[in-house]
Amino acid sequence: MKELVKVGMAVCHSLRMSKNGELLGNHVDQASFRSTGAELTKGENMDIKLGGKSYTILKQNEFDNHRVTQSVVVQDETGTKLAFVKGSPESIRALCDGKTIPKTFDGTLRSGAKLGIYQLALASKKLDPSTDVSVLTRDDLESSLGFCGFIHFQNKIKSDTGKVIKELQGGDVSVSMITGDNVLTGICIAREAGMIEARSPVLLGRKKGEEVEWVNVDNDQVTNEPYAGIDVDLALTGEAWNTLLINDPKYAKGIFTHVRVFGRCNPSDKVSVVTTGVELGFKTLMCGDGQNDCGALKSAHVGIALSSSEASVVAPFTSLEKSITSVVDVLREGRCALSSAFKVYSFYIIYGQLESYLQTIAAYMFISFTEWCWVFMDGFWSLLMAFSLPLASAAPLLSPYRPTASLLGPRTMFSVCGLLAWNFFFLTMALVALNNQDWYQCRKWTSEDVSNVLVVGDNYETSVLFIVGGFQYMASAVALNFGYTFRASWFKNYVFVSLVSLFMIFQFVATLVPSSFSCIWRLNCDNEDAVRLVTSKAPMAINNPFNTTVMPVKFRWILAIIMVINLITLCVWEYFFVNGLLFKLFDFKKSSSPRFPQSEKSVVMA
Repeated sequence: MKELVKVGMAVCHSLRMSKNGELLGNHVDQASFRSTGAELTKGENMDIKLGGKSYTILKQNEFDNHRVTQSVVVQDETGTKLAFVKGSPESIRALCDGKTIPKTFDGTLRSGAKLGIYQLALASKKLDPSTDVSVLTRDDLESSLGFCGFIHFQNKIKSDTGKVIKELQGGDVSVSMITGDNVLTGICIAREAGMIEARSPVLLGRKKGEEVEWVNVDNDQVTNEPYAGIDVDLALTGEAWNTLLINDPKYAKGIFTHVRVFGRCNPSDKVSVVTTGVELGFKTLMCGDGQNDCGALKSAHVGIALSSSEASVVAPFTSLEKSITSVVDVLREGRCALSSAFKVYSFYIIYGQLESYLQTIAAYMFISFTEWCWVFMDGFWSLLMAFSLPLASAAPLLSPYRPTASLLGPRTMFSVCGLLAWNFFFLTMALVALNNQDWYQCRKWTSEDVSNVLVVGDNYETSVLFIVGGFQYMASAVALNFGYTFRASWFKNYVFVSLVSLFMIFQFVATLVPSSFSCIWRLNCDNEDAVRLVTSKAPMAINNPFNTTVMPVKFRWILAIIMVINLITLCVWEYFFVNGLLFKLFDFKKSSSPRFPQSEKSVVMA
């Protein structure tokens, strides 16, 4: 390593030393600094020791996203003042004296970028000892430089990156990269991560004059301008993207979904790319970890910060693991939350309509439900089912479909209307079965009887309506608990399964076993067990001509069988018909190519 390059790597950074002696700052600066073996000390001025020499930092300019450079002025022990500038190779070349640029500059830059190497360039110049650095402007400091050399960093993607990209593509989500690095480096990383197939041709658009020239990345041959709809991966530099937007915005937006890599992008370029995705109607997610990602994180529908720095302030989500696995987690949880919200919405529509059925039939028959029937129907069942139904966890894998977001869409309406129709059918069957019993006599009410709500609940009609109609509240919730591919398996919603199982046991026990327990609801009850627990603990005789609401054993089993078949039918309708056939007919279908989704319109920028 050249001595001048080594000194530049040791001093040109924005690192600080913490109280406990740890280096704080950019991880690239840390890696560069540690590789030199230098030591950072604290004093009146920040001193750096390297190879037995000491360098005092006189002036520092932080990294500028638009200049793509950072600079420093140091003074060694002899009083010599040196200025070092570090940044992107393209920016450094523009600041250097052309005579100092080696002929191998472009070749080295291109070959390194194609190998996925993160490249920085370093330049320097000697200042006059009398120079007052306090008044030295950045423009003066970063001019007339001499090229020192390249600094190469090996880009290693995390082990889980490929798996995440594959899962996103399997979820019909288009993934693109927006990077400040060389576009060729981005293409190499994209291929390694699986964003671009290893042998897939890539056309690179780069600015040439006032136009954009397209070349094949693998053979450097100039090609014809790609057209919208072409099945090929594209890459663009930030300058080329802006040129296309200015010269032909319709064309730029037409090829947007084919661009896998946007390279050499400054913060405003990143905002432009994300904003274009939003304008095209894509549900856009952006993840980033640096200050230069803040604008894009705010512009996207969803922003995920992969660090605890400035990005975490503007992004609504911050990854605790600092990993892109959080992107999949957010999408899985988001789809699960949307699906769960519609489950509760559908349940309450069904609950309200079932209540209307039961109330209408009860009014026609001049009957009413008893106190504890109302408590369970309007209290325990409705509230606890709605509370526990959305507690399901997200599905472990990202679904290739998106849940419906339409309150009155075909999938929502087919689900609700189908469940209601089946419930009404089985409720009618139960009433017909009651009417066909030899022992059943329809009670004729007097006006005096109807006016007393404590009297009009003790009859077989109320018992049947409560047993079957009440069970349908729970059966409908059980059917809606199927989450298709957005929620974990139905049995993993442990709170819901526990509650619905408990209530169903109550319902079957009260239906099949006449006892003081069934008398809570005044069904399958005779005068020996009749206690009206809500209004009084004292026994209250059954108020009907038969002095009982106990039904024959055979009919009780008929009701139990109707309830079981009702439950199975609702589950089959929801699981196989609504979540199966109708979902594929009316909701977004997975596109034929995971790289170019046309249906879901979701895109992730990283």
